[in-house]
Amino acid sequence: MWSLRARAQLDKIIFATGDMITVMATLEVYNFSGKRISQESFDDAVFAAPIRPYLHTEIVNWQRACSRAGTQSAMTKGEVSGTTKKPFPQKGRGSARQGSLKNPHQIGG
Repeated sequence: MWSLRARAQLDKIIFATGDMITVMATLEVYNFSGKRISQESFDDAVFAAPIRPYLHTEIVNWQRACSRAGTQSAMTKGEVSGTTKKPFPQKGRGSARQGSLKNPHQIGG
């Protein structure tokens, strides 16, 4: 059976049209004692696709998002500790009316 230890080697390099390089890879399969069992070749039609770096970023972000617990949240107005008293009178100050210091736009709210 195949082992977890394997070494990839580049068998041949064929230069295709343009800048794309097609590589035919062979994989040497070893058993757990380090003895070579077989050698497998992989087709260019499967493994010679152009590399798209943004997919690597997407996969890493997806994997990291899956590993999070998903329990992060901001405190709501009812969960913030503090008084419920009106901070200053409704009229006569010239500033915008405020009903609580626990609102998210307030410092500490």
